[in-house]
Amino acid sequence: MTMKERAMGKMKERGLYDMHVHLYGCLTAEMLWRLARKKENMDWNWFESEFEKAFSQKIEMKEIVSTQENFLEFCSIFYCKETVTFPQFQAKFNLIIALCDITDLEEITLIVRWICEDQHKQGISYAEYRMLLPTWVKQSQFDQIIETICTQFLMYEQQTQGEFQGRFSLSLPRNEYGEIHYQWLQTLMKHQPTVSQMTTSVDFCFFEEGFPPKGKRTLFNKIRSHNQRFPQQALAILYHVGESFADKTLESAIRWIHESATWGAHRLGHAIALGIEPNEYLGKEAQETVEERLDQIEYDLHWLELLKKEGIPLSRKLLLEEKEQLLRLPTTQTLSTVYHRQRIEEIRKRQEFVMKQVKELDVCIESCPTSNLRIGMISDPLHHPIYRFLKTEVPLVIGSDDPGIFDTRLSDEFQWIAKTKRVEMEWEEIIKNNTYRYRSESLVNRSKEN
Repeated sequence: MTMKERAMGKMKERGLYDMHVHLYGCLTAEMLWRLARKKENMDWNWFESEFEKAFSQKIEMKEIVSTQENFLEFCSIFYCKETVTFPQFQAKFNLIIALCDITDLEEITLIVRWICEDQHKQGISYAEYRMLLPTWVKQSQFDQIIETICTQFLMYEQQTQGEFQGRFSLSLPRNEYGEIHYQWLQTLMKHQPTVSQMTTSVDFCFFEEGFPPKGKRTLFNKIRSHNQRFPQQALAILYHVGESFADKTLESAIRWIHESATWGAHRLGHAIALGIEPNEYLGKEAQETVEERLDQIEYDLHWLELLKKEGIPLSRKLLLEEKEQLLRLPTTQTLSTVYHRQRIEEIRKRQEFVMKQVKELDVCIESCPTSNLRIGMISDPLHHPIYRFLKTEVPLVIGSDDPGIFDTRLSDEFQWIAKTKRVEMEWEEIIKNNTYRYRSESLVNRSKEN
């Protein structure tokens, strides 16, 4: 038995895999405090301004970090322990962006080591760490950053004799830089064996509003084509979707999830819209653009017969008439609708239909309970989508998302599910098996290499 086989056996036995976690999102307040106390000439203007915009609260970071006694105040600014909007969450996460110098390779080395040691102590044996690099980095900087991170993962894996394995997932910008960063990554993987070995997926994260999956269909095809031609460098596609959807109807958010799965994503991050209890929206108003509604009409026309079999009363004639009327309007014009009782029941059927489709496609959902409850617009914990995912046996894994800023651990996510006592099946064993099966390297058949 090889060292890798022994290590994978230990991992499977321990069963603590974090399948959805952001690398710098693992930084705790204590780690950031250490960095802040070292940096005497910090320019806090950007962070303070963005924080004030989000929370209508002025703060003086230079004064706060000047003395050890202010650590608790520092924690209150950073930690996200209550329900907030995504922009408010981002304002807190900006503390990480402000403090961490992404071009300082020594600092990156230190941070990755801190995170690996902390996660290992928590009993985590395998994690896929995502990281989004700023669009202003040059290719040479891009290469150095990723190589440094991957080298540290490999060194720590060797140090622990395979008990802890960190894998890298490059988060690609949803704008035009996404394809540029993907091409840079492929070039780097061809020339750096360590990067090729430790990088097993690409991810799409950050704000999803304004970036529909249809805009990534071409890139998905390129990634899958490259995977077929170069199997030793194959990358799984991880896609945040259905997490934040204030700019569209619930029907459209569900459609985005279905499209992402159909067009090539291997795992879907959060997918709250797919499993959330639709009664959360009863009586509320939704808005979306004419363009979004037209996309929904095209989707309904394409899946018309199967949607009708699910009990959704759609009419081709009425859809075509609505399409004709909407084509006369500006695509950016906003439409408003209300979620009435009948519509809520139709949404539930749409969710059930897409869950069946996702299951048939064998696409895995990454659920992050704490993150979803705090920034996912879920008002009632009992309405969390994880219960319906488990009930319908959709492929499911668990992640901690940003455990540092949420002040949580992966084990807390499992404990939360257990405490609710809403799941009667042997869900822990199901998720344990899924986390091993749906690792990125397994999804693209790279697990047999080396």
